[in-house]
Amino acid sequence: CGFRTKNDKAVKQSPWNHPCIIATFLGAWPDPRLILWQYSVSRHHHRLIRPPLPPVVHPGDADAVAGLCTADAQAEYGVSPAHIMGIMGVETLYGRNLGTHRIIAALTTLGFDYPRRAEYFRGELENFLVMAKEEGMDPSRPVGSYAGAMGLGQFMPSSFLKYAVDFDGDGRRNIASSAADSLGSTANFLHKGGW
Repeated sequence: CGFRTKNDKAVKQSPWNHPCIIATFLGAWPDPRLILWQYSVSRHHHRLIRPPLPPVVHPGDADAVAGLCTADAQAEYGVSPAHIMGIMGVETLYGRNLGTHRIIAALTTLGFDYPRRAEYFRGELENFLVMAKEEGMDPSRPVGSYAGAMGLGQFMPSSFLKYAVDFDGDGRRNIASSAADSLGSTANFLHKGGW
């Protein structure tokens, strides 16, 4: 597999041991569809701006979801529940579409086979490996968007490292399956961004 040499810098800088990194990248097959989607998005970005969509959940449902932790997140970070839930709705339809692409494969493909933004995606790949090590997760398992974003708020690995919080107190920052961590992390992101 060519990833062994392509990812040499990530291997050297990673907190993982070398055999573990090699094993991780051996399963990160390139996905040519990701390259096509990147070119398609960049060519048609003006078409991505669309009018507001009709609600995807009934107001009562959104209130129930928001009631999980948004009041605590508002108290902690000063961000309104409407803004937090707005991010969740736009990014993943309130968790209905978290993405199906393996993050390691997406970031490796875009970092080494998409020259236009290769440096950015290689940086995200390195951040992803650090994130996986810090959170004690198998880097071959997380899934997300075709660009490597994950969780209810669709955080890139660099954003995860800067803004993700353990809002449910279980000792992990799990933005993929913990609504509390996702809501708290999104509130922290907005707060640190000046909202």
